[in-house]
Amino acid sequence: MHTSASGRVLYASSVALKDAGKFVAAAVVVLVVGQAARIVPRPPSDAVTEDRIISKSMESSSEIEPHMAATPKGDVAVAWMGMRGGKDGHEPTHIGARVSHDHGQTWGAIVRMDSPNHDVAGDPTVTFFRGEPTVTWLGSDAVYSARIGETPVVVALAPKLQRPVSTSGGDHLWVAYALDSGSAKAGIGLASSADGRAFTKLNIADVGVLPTVCASGRTVVVAWINVTTVGLEVMVAASDDYAQRFTRFIASGANEHVAAEAPSCIVDGDDVWIGYGASDAESHEAGNKSPLMDFAVVTHSPDGGKTTRDRANVRPGAKIMHPVLALRPSGALDLVYLTGGVDGDKTGRAAAHRVVASGAAKLPRTIHEPVIFASAMDDPAWAGDYFGVASTDKATLAALVDTRLEISDAGGSGVERHIVIAPIPEE
Repeated sequence: MHTSASGRVLYASSVALKDAGKFVAAAVVVLVVGQAARIVPRPPSDAVTEDRIISKSMESSSEIEPHMAATPKGDVAVAWMGMRGGKDGHEPTHIGARVSHDHGQTWGAIVRMDSPNHDVAGDPTVTFFRGEPTVTWLGSDAVYSARIGETPVVVALAPKLQRPVSTSGGDHLWVAYALDSGSAKAGIGLASSADGRAFTKLNIADVGVLPTVCASGRTVVVAWINVTTVGLEVMVAASDDYAQRFTRFIASGANEHVAAEAPSCIVDGDDVWIGYGASDAESHEAGNKSPLMDFAVVTHSPDGGKTTRDRANVRPGAKIMHPVLALRPSGALDLVYLTGGVDGDKTGRAAAHRVVASGAAKLPRTIHEPVIFASAMDDPAWAGDYFGVASTDKATLAALVDTRLEISDAGGSGVERHIVIAPIPEE
């Protein structure tokens, strides 16, 4: 068992996957409720299973919307949203998290994290802040953040907040969020903290939704979707002085039909990449669906986001959802996404494309299949609005929602959804 300087439980060790997918002991779960964390024994089904599922627990019937972070030396953290109730229930109840210290080969205990005062908890992101895995998530009217196993603090308090996104860089924890998800006039906020407990907030934009943030050293980049009279566009604000001053520009093309989904962002030194999805025609999909996209665009800036030099289009030849960028240990850039022939395709897959200046190189590599390619939020197989990718100095991994196991009972039928870890192979 490992503890923080204050004595709180951060995570507990458990025996998990070894070489060929065998587990040999039961796992334990750490519950974080109020001020204290307690260890709860779990049966062997809570361990990492032969098919790399890491989230299965008696605390939830399904788990969706995984996010992932990693350090070069091999620490990997995954956070997800736990669901309770029926097999097809969509009510977020708590955040689950798990940590590996060997590049995702074995995993510690499942950690449960709850919002204060029995508030809902969902839409998590995770980052390593000052070496500690730190989770940020959304409550009903607040953004919360905490190192795994510690008591959460309020980052921002406002009605109708959107999914927050957190990252770390330059000894700061950064959290981007939209202030009002019910209005196209929503603003973009950015909170920063030097200790993970007290946050300074500033307004990045008066109009915008669906933000993301990435950082490295003194560089901080916020990207979001701007709603205009003629459609959606991707806006970027980049700073090279710890968010004291920002350069703002439009990253999307004039004739692109940008999808209503948060962009993806990577900072590596002076290099900044922004990725986002788009369609060949204007989308008229309902608001309760994840957008189906025809292609993704990746922009590259070599000067910290001040100018854009390269634009690459990744067009797999089928519909895609949730494109996200992954910077590999070699320095190569991958775009990872879900793809399927039609909405609801039970033979969909998660795939990765190598991104080069002229566009996507070679054919996509399959990293996990089959995946039920479902966009409707009321579909029992819906996996959420996003998934996670991260790299250590030895591996690039994806945290995905596995939807292969169909279940049925007297109340109907559905799909079990659990988080699976999938290596992303090189070309």
